[in-house]
Amino acid sequence: MSNISRGTTAFLDEMSYVEPYVLFLFFPDSREQRFYWHLKLQFPQSQAEYTEKRVPDNKTLNEILKTYIDPAESDPTIRQRLREYVRSPSDVKVFMVAERKVPGPNRYYELDSSKSLVENLRNKTVMEYPTLYVTLKDFTKDLLLVNQGRDPSSVHQEKDNL
Repeated sequence: MSNISRGTTAFLDEMSYVEPYVLFLFFPDSREQRFYWHLKLQFPQSQAEYTEKRVPDNKTLNEILKTYIDPAESDPTIRQRLREYVRSPSDVKVFMVAERKVPGPNRYYELDSSKSLVENLRNKTVMEYPTLYVTLKDFTKDLLLVNQGRDPSSVHQEKDNL
């Protein structure tokens, strides 16, 4: 038992994309040295929400979404509910809310659906489990991304400090 806990502790110490003291749900597998994530997928244009358990961190977002929005491989019931997404899978964008350290509007990270979970979550704070917002390209205009929309007054303060 102590060998397993030491191996798990060493594995957690090596993970660089989870900040210390953050509560998250995962399923470590000491044999594979891999995280298995609990994910929540929200599809706002269809008002649908699904949960995936034990998703390996090396799985790409495209592979995860395939079971929901692929015209040939998805479940027919889910496909019917997510028909807007199934019609145009190339127009699908995936976002995750950036955990706020200061009050203000929600900001989002845009995730690359061709990359794995571990690559997309690297250097991001995750509380409990990642909630991924799967949206259509036409509905992303109102989302405030992490790297855009800085407050103009903070820019002036930075210039004054230089």
